[in-house]
Amino acid sequence: MTSHRRRLSAVLALLPLAVLTAYSHPSSAVATPRPPTGVVSTTGTATNGPLSINAETQFVRRNCVDYPIGYAVATPAGQEWELDLSVQLPNGDEADADYEYGSAPVSASMNAFLCDSLEGAGTYTVVATLVLRNDLYQPVGTYEARTTWTLVKGASQTTVRLSKSVVNRGGTVTIRGRVTGKTGPYAGVSAGSVDVKLQYRLAGTTRWHRIGTVTADRYGHYAARRVPVTTRARAAYVRAKFAGDDVLTRSTSPQAKLRVLQ
Repeated sequence: MTSHRRRLSAVLALLPLAVLTAYSHPSSAVATPRPPTGVVSTTGTATNGPLSINAETQFVRRNCVDYPIGYAVATPAGQEWELDLSVQLPNGDEADADYEYGSAPVSASMNAFLCDSLEGAGTYTVVATLVLRNDLYQPVGTYEARTTWTLVKGASQTTVRLSKSVVNRGGTVTIRGRVTGKTGPYAGVSAGSVDVKLQYRLAGTTRWHRIGTVTADRYGHYAARRVPVTTRARAAYVRAKFAGDDVLTRSTSPQAKLRVLQ
């Protein structure tokens, strides 16, 4: 086994405090890491010496999940190395970290564990630090590369339809529709139990008025039943608006026309 992966926090959690306190490598007195050999900043893929990282734009996903970030270490076989990965928020705080080590060249991925309701969509900075060590476990080279990494929301789409296209003044109409994703992994997938705002405007005007807010079911379907029609105008237009959430952007439905008989 030449490459190993684990979260640093998980490794430390397995060691008794006494071991963590007492352990010291025999060569630690001379094992002070050297300053990084250059720092490469870029967007997407960053390469510095034997180290390369690739943080492609990804769609933010619901709940707390692992997001893969590619890396490559191009060292001779038998060369011991350690790699630390840090994912930083725009304000510089660390969102997550991962750690890997090995003794052979490798091209794989490390994970950033993020939550849509906490970190969510946005631009992050990925910092990777590679330390090469000799047979005495002394550092013989340090390389750092950093790149920007973006998580984006999927587009949404909202539909609306009326139970009838013509209604007598004083009658009622039922408004239905659905909210789903439109792009990426969310294309055609229900937006879930989201709130939908219903609005109307009278023919010949541009001002929209509130009908009310309804909550969709888990399949993204919503309905406002038996909405009274009291306008004296001969026609009105109805639309539905979804404000967006942690993984989907906002969207507005096309307008549905309603003729009103006086």
